[in-house]
Amino acid sequence: MPTLVVRYVRNTIFMPTFENPTPDELATVAQLRASLRSFAAATAEVAARHQLTPRQYELCLLIASAPDQLTGRDVAEALHLSANTASELISRAEQEGLVKRGTSTRDTRLKPLALTAEGRRRFLATFNDLRPVRARLLAILQESVSLASRLV
Repeated sequence: MPTLVVRYVRNTIFMPTFENPTPDELATVAQLRASLRSFAAATAEVAARHQLTPRQYELCLLIASAPDQLTGRDVAEALHLSANTASELISRAEQEGLVKRGTSTRDTRLKPLALTAEGRRRFLATFNDLRPVRARLLAILQESVSLASRLV
């Protein structure tokens, strides 16, 4: 773990800074970020082959993996979107026949989301085609964690 350095000059405390990162630490972070960009690009490419945008794929994944009824507010929080952007994403996905809004049995104001048969088909095709890409990313993440643990 990097050592925290605090400087004092004439009774003034300056913002803490960390020592310079090691070349191995920089290389690890650069490799990790490159891997994440590569994963995002591969996801976009595979999703496009199945007529999904990356965000639509994320939405379908979120709905498919939700243990409970998922609402627009849940989508906004999980995907780090504004409420308006999440609502637009859901509306477009609904217009394309990927998702449908239901009625909650607990609260009639809530509109839980579900995948349509077409949404599920396109989502699963994308999900399955991304298996090798996820495996490569996981291998890189494991390697990065291993290297990072040796740097500490």
